[in-house]
Amino acid sequence: MKCYWRRLVLANDSLLARLKGRVLFVSESRPEYPWRRLPPNAYRKVLGTEWDHAVIDLRGPVPANAFPAVMETVKAGGTIAVIKERELKEVYSSRGGTGLFGVYLERALEAYEERGPCPKWEPPKGLTREQRAALKKLNGFVVGTGRVMAILGDRGRGKSALLGAVAAALVLDFGVRRVEVTSPSPEMHSFLKMFEQQMSERRARFKKEESEEGWRLVGPGWRVEWVPPPKAGGKGGAVLVDEAAAVGVAAVRRIINRSWKVVMATTVHGYEGSGRALTKTLLDKLKNVIVVELKEPVRYPPGDPVERWLYEAFHLDAEPSPSEPSGGPREVDREELTEPAGARPYAALLSYAHYRWEPSDLELVLEHPKGKLWEYPGSEGPVGVAFTVDEEPPEDPWSPAKGAALSRLLSRFLPTPARRVVRIAVVPELQRRGIGSSLLKALEAEVTGAIFSNHEVLDFWLKNGYKVIYLSPRYNKVTGEKNVAVAKGGEAVELAAKAFSRSFLLSAHGVYRDVDVKKAFKMLKHSSPEPLGIECERTLLEKFLEGKIGAESAFSALYCCALNGVWELPEELGAAAFGFLVQGKGLWDLAASFEINVEKVKDMLEEGLRELASKCASD
Repeated sequence: MKCYWRRLVLANDSLLARLKGRVLFVSESRPEYPWRRLPPNAYRKVLGTEWDHAVIDLRGPVPANAFPAVMETVKAGGTIAVIKERELKEVYSSRGGTGLFGVYLERALEAYEERGPCPKWEPPKGLTREQRAALKKLNGFVVGTGRVMAILGDRGRGKSALLGAVAAALVLDFGVRRVEVTSPSPEMHSFLKMFEQQMSERRARFKKEESEEGWRLVGPGWRVEWVPPPKAGGKGGAVLVDEAAAVGVAAVRRIINRSWKVVMATTVHGYEGSGRALTKTLLDKLKNVIVVELKEPVRYPPGDPVERWLYEAFHLDAEPSPSEPSGGPREVDREELTEPAGARPYAALLSYAHYRWEPSDLELVLEHPKGKLWEYPGSEGPVGVAFTVDEEPPEDPWSPAKGAALSRLLSRFLPTPARRVVRIAVVPELQRRGIGSSLLKALEAEVTGAIFSNHEVLDFWLKNGYKVIYLSPRYNKVTGEKNVAVAKGGEAVELAAKAFSRSFLLSAHGVYRDVDVKKAFKMLKHSSPEPLGIECERTLLEKFLEGKIGAESAFSALYCCALNGVWELPEELGAAAFGFLVQGKGLWDLAASFEINVEKVKDMLEEGLRELASKCASD
């Protein structure tokens, strides 16, 4: 009986010569055999492809993300061979890092093992039992009131293939004329293979065309088309989202808000992004969601040792342990994390709390020469974890070069070294008990800050005395939100905050109009705003306060007042006035942000505008 387990082995000349079929060679060097070479940093190019075997050349450093990305493309029964000729600490430190990830990887490779007998198994032909059961729920979803169907599961469970079957059913059984498909990459081998199989079984004709951005499948009166995540939704029809966690929570939320029906698939424990964060922050808040969970592996047999090794080596399924705070914050010696078991509780906490956890995050924590790891200890493991990087001012803070992101922003005003908090997380059950604030206080340097795109954590930074110094005019490609930079301490922070508040006031109606009004007002209020000193038309203000003209007629004067001090109003009234006057939002937009009806928001806005006008007229 053939064993379909994949195997991870150290390579030798004899083994390499015996590898037959399609072989992927991950290396900076040319292969000696007729294999396809993949530069280590180009691992995303093979997502969605399939190979008989893979060879990973560790004579040079290979990024951590490349291991799961490449290994998951190897078919059942294949071999992953690792070429290793010297100590991996030496290999990885050659890039200027600590080499600690090399030590970690060496120990992880030594821990690989195959447990128990290889089970009897055959690759599935067509849809599995679980996939067929999921398709039966499609009818109730299409005719029902719910807008979202979620397909959850670990890697290799057939989620992408099921989406292909869903696309075929939508156009053939439900008459949907347009189906948009979006994902981090248009490379969707499993989706396309299943779609073609379903079409063939039902003798339905279609043709595949290459589009500017990806591909489209066109049949009589319908089309299924891949579009990039920022363009998905809003065109009628249905939207299918593959690897939703990697697309990003904010981007998926926007797709849902502007679409008729959305079917999304996400990896719960995946290296592309944490599906746990997606379910916690999005699915739990939606109404009438149909959830389908796929548990049976379809790409390789149960107990596949390579899959198990990936999960254990890179902590893809790690969960924080229940624990109570014990002691106080401290810096952690990163040498303690070079044993996979020692790194697991830290990775578990960071992956659970962060929207996106990748193996390369573990590599960053271990390798960065200016990195520091901090913890708030607990009885059964850390209850709080933070990772910081000490940045030096770049020579040209306006250059497009990457690196020293926080110091780069501050050094546009004064050359400023800064400590950037790259990650900070607290066990969810223990949040709002001061653990994160204590951890933050312990790690702070003369100038400290952070850059993030999850606007839900803004309040945490503001309550700890940080000021907003920057808001990206463009969306983060991963999260679909705009990056926020906050900082504390030093003259450069004050200068940057004042410059941001002025820029924000003058451009909020344009590049920042789509920022949530409540978050936008908080950013302004906590960025050292100063009046722009514009002379306002007092006559219009007086007539507005007397009730002789409406807000629209007095808009120019009220807008002027907003630029001179809208941030001094109480939070809700100020946010409503800011959104209406400065961002140019209408009543319906404001009602959606405040989650109240239009009549109530109209009253709130009227009160805010009157208080603003009264204050402005008396100054």
